[in-house]
This record gives sequence, structure tokens and C-alpha cells, in this order.
Amino acid sequence: MASKPPGSGHGEGGSERLHALDALRAAMMLLGVVLHAGNAYLAHPVPDAWPWFDQDRTLVADLAAYLIHGFRMPVFFTLAGFFAALLVAQRGIRGFAANRAQRVLAPLALFALPVWAADELAVAVARDPGAVRAVAAARALALPEHLSVLGHLWFLHYLLLLCGALAAVVAVGRLLGARERVTHAGAWLARWWAPAVPALPLALVLVWQPFAVLNPSGSLLPDPSTLAGYGVPFFVGAWLYLRRDALGALAVRAGWLLGGALLLDVACLFILLSQVGGEGTVHLQDATLDLWQLPLACCTALATMLATFGLIGVAQRLVTGHHPVVRYAADAAYWVYLVHHAQVIALCGLLGLWHAPALMKWVVVVVLVLCTSTLSYHVLVRSTPLGVLLNGRRYPWRPPWR
Repeated sequence: MASKPPGSGHGEGGSERLHALDALRAAMMLLGVVLHAGNAYLAHPVPDAWPWFDQDRTLVADLAAYLIHGFRMPVFFTLAGFFAALLVAQRGIRGFAANRAQRVLAPLALFALPVWAADELAVAVARDPGAVRAVAAARALALPEHLSVLGHLWFLHYLLLLCGALAAVVAVGRLLGARERVTHAGAWLARWWAPAVPALPLALVLVWQPFAVLNPSGSLLPDPSTLAGYGVPFFVGAWLYLRRDALGALAVRAGWLLGGALLLDVACLFILLSQVGGEGTVHLQDATLDLWQLPLACCTALATMLATFGLIGVAQRLVTGHHPVVRYAADAAYWVYLVHHAQVIALCGLLGLWHAPALMKWVVVVVLVLCTSTLSYHVLVRSTPLGVLLNGRRYPWRPPWR
């Protein structure tokens, strides 16, 4: 049996709470606020990914977007796979399905249409000169006629599909009696070259993607290549649960794992900048790198997995037990991510009338959205039935200042 990793206690699975991984999962969701708020200030606008752009821009937003996008969702899906495997082990396939229906399917069904409507309203406010005077003169707009149905909740859709695939794999594995063999085969997760193993199938997916970037849509029909791209870290996470002893090795090697990821990211940026140039709009659907696509895909895939393993290791070193603030942030992160998107669009639109450094606007948007979303979580969710839906429990009511 694999040894218990640092930072474990009680929680999601019913008997075992991995505080470090909980905190890392929350951090990846909260980074979504930073990422989305920064999209409005990209020096190289990507109309495919964001509805409009401010006239005040900064290359820092481009750099942050590239780096964050490279590891945020792969880390999230790796942790999702880890916790999915934990739930299957503790509750069985039926209990796992019931839990995912409550914590993933129900929020998706409940919030998809309200979030879509809120996003449409936020875009309408940004584009209506009557609602925001002189907005057309304040920035260049590139708004789609309709936002995708699922919008930024696409990850719940993909997570449901991957959880279904995991349940099927587990069922087949039990019929074949393959658990012990699969667990033993996962010994590679503790090796120094472990990131290269999932990087190979991930590179095979990325080589067909514009700029070697996964670009999920909010369509009800998932993109097979994107699903496969995020399926790789998801199943790595599930395998990592079977070999939890490898978490200690990741903690020891966290520094060089992140260092290697950063070096590869720099190399990828050089390739991208040589193709994109110093300024202008980037259209992902028109992207073509010719001979550079294969090395870019390989470097990106390896950098992604190095960063994923490295951040899991860092979390193990930094979060070694229960902390009330970290626990609260982990609980609030789900709600914050669900409701942040329309707020970001509207606030960025309103700040488009204010000529100021892009970094200043970016920080203002992030701080305001995090504050309003966290306050609404405390008042509307934490001690209500929504808290049971999103957090798995209903906390006793306390004023925010306590």
C-alpha cells in the first residue's frame, strides 16, 4: 500500500484530506481570474479567446497569459484525476458517480444558462455607447455575436466526460484484475524522467493545435483533441493516486522541475515571437508555424508536465497541514470561478474609459472581482444549500470579519 503523503487529513473523499493538493487546486481556479482579466490588456490580442480589448495594453499580460495557460488547466485536471481516483477507491463506482453528479453535473446544469446570460449582459454593457459613454472611442472592440453556451464552464463538461471514462477504465480493470499490475507499472512516477512519459502523448495532440495551444470551446459538443489533451494529465493524476508515494519525490525535485519548465517556456516564446512579430492581432485559426510546429509542440508538452509535477511538489512543501485561511480559500474558489467571468468583462469595459497603465487596470479588476466574489460566497453560499452543492457541506453562519 502506498504511504500517506504529507498534508493529509480529512475531507473530500470522506476520510482523507490532502490539504496541499486542495490548496493547489484552489490556486489554479483563482488564477483563472488573473488570466481572464489580463486578456483585455494583451499587446497581441486574440479575438478567438476574448470579446474585446482595451486600448491600454502591456506585454506583461501576454507573458502572463502564455505562462499561466501553459500549466493552469493541466494542473487542475491532474488534481481532478487524483481526487477522482480517491473517490472511486473510497466510495466505489456508484458512489463516485453520485458524488460527481452532485459536485460537477448539478453546478453545470444550474449555472450554465445564468452564467451565459450574465456574460451576454456584460458584453452588451461594454458595447453599448448609451450605457457607457464614448466606449467605442475608448478602445477597439472585437465582439462575437454570441458567446458560447458553456463559456468558461467548459471545464465542468470535460471533467464529466473524463470521470465517465475513468469509471469505465476502473470497471474493466476490475474485471481483468489489473489493479495491482497498473499500480506496480506506475513506479515511473517517482523517477526523475517521469514528466517525459505523459509529455509524449500530449505532444502528439499539441502538434495539431494552432501555436501548440489547447483551445477549448464552450460548445456542448466537445473538441476531441482538446479532450484528449486534458485527458492525459487527468489520467496521470489518477495513476498518481495509486502511487501516492511519488508525491514525496515530486516535493524533493520541485525546484529543478520548475526550472526546466521555465527554460522550455522561454524557448517556446522565442519561437512564437519569431512568428507573431512585435505587434498585431493573433488569429489562432490562421496560425501556421510550418517546420517549427513539431519542436514547439514537444517543448510545450514537456514544459507543461514539468510545471505540473513541479507545482504539485511545491504545494507539498508549502502546505503541510490544515490552515483556516487556506481551507476557506479552497472552499470559496469554486464559487469565485463560477461567477467571476461576467464581472471581469463588465469591469474591464468600464475601466476602458479610464486612460491609465494597463497593469494598474488589471490589478484593480482582479482585486475588485476577488473581493466581490468572495463576499458573495460568504453571504450566499457558505452557509446555504449552495454550500452543500459546491463544498459538500454547509458551514455554520459567521460574519465575514470573524
